[in-house]
Parts: sequence; C-alpha cells; structure tokens
Amino acid sequence: PIFREICHDMRQPVAAVLSLAAAALTEPGVPSAARCWLEQIVSETESLAELIEQSLSRDRLGDAAPRTDLGELAGEVVVAEQLTYRGRLHITAPSRPVLAAVSRVDARRIIANLLSNGTRAAGPDGTVTVQIARADGHARLVVQDSGPGFARIRPGTGLGTKVIARCLAQCGGQMDYGQSPAGG
Repeated sequence: PIFREICHDMRQPVAAVLSLAAAALTEPGVPSAARCWLEQIVSETESLAELIEQSLSRDRLGDAAPRTDLGELAGEVVVAEQLTYRGRLHITAPSRPVLAAVSRVDARRIIANLLSNGTRAAGPDGTVTVQIARADGHARLVVQDSGPGFARIRPGTGLGTKVIARCLAQCGGQMDYGQSPAGG
C-alpha cells in the first residue's frame, strides 16, 4: 500500500518536470546543446511516468502482454546511460524490429539494470556492448562488458538482479550469465 501511495504522489512532480521541460523547449533561441539536454529530460521523465503508471495499474492489466521493440528501446536506454558513463557503449540490432511480449516499462527496467551492471563491471575505461537479436523464435538481449568477470567486482545493492528476475518471470523470459568474449 505505501508503494502505491508513493507512486500516486510522484505523478504530479513528474508531470511538472515534463511541463517545465516542454515549456523551455518552446522558448526561442534555446541553444542546440540545451535543447538536446531538455529533450533527454523529457524522454527520461516520460519513462519515469510510464513506470509510475504501470506500478499503479499492475493489478488491472490483462493477460495479453504488449509487443515491445527491444532494439528501439535498448537504443533509448543506451543514450541515457551515455550521459553518465565515460566508457564505450555499443549497440547492435537488426534493421527490422525485434518484438518481445513484454511491457515497455519492464523491458526498460531489464535493459537499464543489465546495462548499469555492465558499466559498473567494465569501469570508466571499459566497453559495454548490447546486442539485440532473434534466436529460435525468441527475442534475445545480450549485454557484454570488458570487466574482470562476475564476482570479481565490488557488489552493488543487489536490487538490479532482483528487478531483472522479477520482470523476466512476469513475461516468461529467462536469464543466463557467464564469461563473455569481451572478458566480463
């Protein structure tokens, strides 16, 4: 109950941030660099708004999962991660959409948490690669990093892996991990 209340209360400040950024974008003479930052603020805030709304309506969702283009969404998550990560980020995806039966919010949470783990493992001078593909009739997301490997880095909060597992369980997905050709 408290989580639902917090989500409910977050809707107004999130809407205010969206409105303020949209208003700033309409001002004449906004420098192009500032315009890019404002557009990114709008994109990230819209993602937060989607997360809040899905959290509030989770118990009202029907059985049919929406189809989400993993390549498009992974591109958005990589752009956001590049704002704070000094290392190299690469993404590869086929030219045609790779659709998965998962909500956009859950897919974003999966990708963002995997990417966050990868950048933390790779360190500021490392490389993280996100690959989107189709394999055996399923959508496939692979995140590889050049870090020292699982269990050889400073542990995080442990919440990211739990979020990934829960989101994958809700959509019938699976997670595997192991040594990558990049090292991590």
